[in-house]
Amino acid sequence: MATAEGGASGAGAGSTPKRRRKAPTAGGAPATPASKAARPATAAGLVRVMPAIACPAPEMEATELEAPRTAVGLNMLYMAMAREETGTVTCERGRWLCDPESDATRIVQLTAKNQYETPNYVWRRMVALEGVNFDACATPLSAICKDYSENIMADDAIPPGRSIFVNPPYGQRKWGIGCDGIQPILEKLVSVDVKARGSKVVAMLPNWSYAPWFPLVLGATRIYYITSTVTFVNPFTDLQRPSNFMWPCIVAVFSPPSAPGPPEAGGVVAADEGGSSSESTRPGAAQWLPLDVDKEQGREKLRAFR
Repeated sequence: MATAEGGASGAGAGSTPKRRRKAPTAGGAPATPASKAARPATAAGLVRVMPAIACPAPEMEATELEAPRTAVGLNMLYMAMAREETGTVTCERGRWLCDPESDATRIVQLTAKNQYETPNYVWRRMVALEGVNFDACATPLSAICKDYSENIMADDAIPPGRSIFVNPPYGQRKWGIGCDGIQPILEKLVSVDVKARGSKVVAMLPNWSYAPWFPLVLGATRIYYITSTVTFVNPFTDLQRPSNFMWPCIVAVFSPPSAPGPPEAGGVVAADEGGSSSESTRPGAAQWLPLDVDKEQGREKLRAFR
C-alpha cells in the first residue's frame, strides 16, 4: 500500500480535484456522495492514501488481479484489498484509507510526482541481454526484480556479484537537484559495487553529453543507444494517458574487470581521439550498440495474487 509523502492529505498523489470525485462501491459503480452534515470524520489512526475514482470491480473469485498500471489500476487493487481485508482498507469521503497497524499491509511513503517508471519494453530487454537480477532504485510497487534496494547509497545496499539495473531518480533533491542527482548515484555504483564488490551496473540515462556526470558514462564497457524516444509512465498520476516526458536515452553498462560481454557486443567501430576509427574492443573504449525497442508491448500490468 503506497501513500503520498508530505502529510496525510496525500498531496503528492496529484493535485486535489476541483470537483469531488465519486467513490466506488463494492460493485464498482460510483457512490453518491453524502451531504457534508452526514459525512463522518476520518477514523482515528487510519492513513489516507490516494483519491478514490470509479473503476471496474475485480472479479470476486479471481486468484490473480491484472489491472492497468495507472491510477485506475491502483484503485482496482485497493478495491480488491478492501474486499479481502475488511476494515484494513476502506473508502471514506472520496479517499482510500488504510490501517497502518494491520499485518496485512505495509505503508510506504512516496512522492507520487516522482514515481515515473522505466517502460517495460526497455527493462525487459536489459533482463534478456545483460541478465539483470537486482533493481537499485525501486519501491515495492515499482521494482522490476524480486531483489531490490530502497537505499541505494548505502555501501552494503546491494549484495556483491549482482547484475544491477538503475534508472536514477531525477527529481529527488536529497542527491541533487534534477539530473544533478545522477552523478553521486553513478559514482557510488561504479566505485563501490563494480570495482570493489564485483557487480555489473546497467544504467539507463538521458543522452545528455553536456551534463556534468556524462564523462562517467564514457568509461562504461558498452553503451546501448535506444533508437527511439522513451516515454516514462507514472501509475499514480496517469489515467490511461502517456507522459509528456520524452527524450533520447542510453543504457550504459559498467562491468567488473575481466567480465565477458554479451554475444551481441563486438565489431562495433568507434572513433579515437585522432579522428581515425578503430575497433571499440580496445582497452578504454566503450562499445556503442543500437537497441531497438518494441513499444507495441504497451505498458506493464499491475498484478497481485491472493
